[in-house]
Amino acid sequence: TESDDARSRPRMPPLGNCEVGRLPEGTVDVTEGSAREGAASGAPSTAPPRSGLVLVALILVAAVANLNLSVANVALPDIAKAFDSSQTMLNLIAVGYSLGLAASVLYLGALGDRYGRKRMLVGGMALSIPASLLAALAPSIGVLFAARVLGGLAAGMAYPTTLALITALWSGPPRTKAIALWSAIGGAIAALGPLASGALLEHFGAGSLFLIILPFWSNYLIRTYAWIVLLNRTGLVNALISAVTGSPSEINFLYN
Repeated sequence: TESDDARSRPRMPPLGNCEVGRLPEGTVDVTEGSAREGAASGAPSTAPPRSGLVLVALILVAAVANLNLSVANVALPDIAKAFDSSQTMLNLIAVGYSLGLAASVLYLGALGDRYGRKRMLVGGMALSIPASLLAALAPSIGVLFAARVLGGLAAGMAYPTTLALITALWSGPPRTKAIALWSAIGGAIAALGPLASGALLEHFGAGSLFLIILPFWSNYLIRTYAWIVLLNRTGLVNALISAVTGSPSEINFLYN
């Protein structure tokens, strides 16, 4: 009968007798067990040796790769006078670097995951040097546009690799912190591009703007070559290299 069915059903305690934030007696809090299981199954946090220096190196690479995005915008009037170019070509110069970066970032990032992120990172830095020189010494507006696209391709090799290395080397809360620092500091440094370009334009020609990243890449690659070639020689040589070029920890990381 209906009365027998009603008596056989489990009776819930009245909600009016429950304290706020406390479940009625006889009920099970499934979220508590899930939280314990998630904490027990969580992967341990990991970070590479000398993680601070490694993270600084990766942030600087990403920041300098983005620094060249907007340097040409400040010098567009000077470029128009130097090459007597049309507005269409000026627009291409302004977006040439972004075009090369956007067209290559996904594909080159996938190649780095497959064939080696560290090689892709160093290759991007090396390719940025001739691209910057070609843009600074361009004899025509067409060559300048090609140099800007080539610089964007070089950035497409280096920029996504920095984030891929962070996600591969860090895990847990340290990874979240590293990505936050990579995004915030890298973006802040990249925002200095127009300011640095304006300062250079006050004293030098428009071609000097495209050399803004050249000192960084050249110094980085020279330190890399010197450390790798002389790594296994005497301690005195290694000490001299460290004293002249600074700590080689981030460079040693790139090739180990």
